[in-house]
Amino acid sequence: MLIGLLPTYGTIGILAPILLAVLRLVQGFSGGGEFTGSTSFISEYAPDEKRGLFASISATFTTLPSLLGGLTVFAAAAGFGAEAYAAWGWRIPFLLGGPLALVGLFIRLRMDETPAFRALREQEERVESTPTREAIRDHGRSILLVFAIASLSALGAYTLGTYFVTYLQEVVGFSNTTAIAANFLAFFVTVPLVPIIGMLGDRIGRKPLLLIGAPGFILLSLPGYLLASSGNFFGAIVGQLLVALPWSFVVSAVVVIIVEIFPTRVRYSGASIGYNLGYMIFGGTAPIVATFLVSATGSSTAPAIYLIVVALLVLPAIFLLPETRGYNLLRGADRAQPAPTTRPEAT
Repeated sequence: MLIGLLPTYGTIGILAPILLAVLRLVQGFSGGGEFTGSTSFISEYAPDEKRGLFASISATFTTLPSLLGGLTVFAAAAGFGAEAYAAWGWRIPFLLGGPLALVGLFIRLRMDETPAFRALREQEERVESTPTREAIRDHGRSILLVFAIASLSALGAYTLGTYFVTYLQEVVGFSNTTAIAANFLAFFVTVPLVPIIGMLGDRIGRKPLLLIGAPGFILLSLPGYLLASSGNFFGAIVGQLLVALPWSFVVSAVVVIIVEIFPTRVRYSGASIGYNLGYMIFGGTAPIVATFLVSATGSSTAPAIYLIVVALLVLPAIFLLPETRGYNLLRGADRAQPAPTTRPEAT
């Protein structure tokens, strides 16, 4: 909302872009921390046998707002006209954040702590006051494994959600409207796919999803980019879907593994460190690296090679991961434990 209220460069000079950068950083830090927290919150409420589904829905609903935001911007630009949109219409989508924040605050103030956290508080005299330090000291290996798999998920997410629109415009030659439409349609197919794969993970396990997704990137990234660069609108959609398909398997596994691999006492901290480092290093830089690779090599498929290399590097980490499907987050304060074969009745 504050971005929508910012004075222009003509009014306050260099302070305008500085304030814009600061506000975007606040958004980024908040969003990055919030994702692991919201996923942990949802997963700790979820039944053990449906945790993959619940966590995947959380992942889906971080993608959906991006699509809706893009449509809002598209509608505002089309409705106000290019001149009015550039002058003041661009502020409207940002100002909508104000009422949405109040809705979020209303919900937040009425939520209870999760059963897992309440159980931890009852088992121990005090909840860990420095969970970040304990997570790094006692669960460093898990943080590194989360970082590895989150890196691949991040690269796929930012390639699909950020870079492909630029790629279709600057490399393929599509208009802005055509590029956005092709990207939207590809994402529209992907959004419902993630929870379906999450349900599959509840049946076959988390590692099998990763062992489908990572090789999927290796096999499908190059054909995907070749189709996307063909200059054909339908080819652009199918090409993006070829990249989105393995990403759907990876993200469906990652969002639940980051919860299950850590005990309750350090779950939020451990998951946040590994996950956000992966997204910061490989996700945040994905558009810049991909643009540089195309420019440096002159090849329109260079970003696909980058995806393939990262997927190959992540494969060993996948084999080192424990299988966490069925872990009962309520049993034990020191570590997650496998759920009993017969699930007790809820009290």
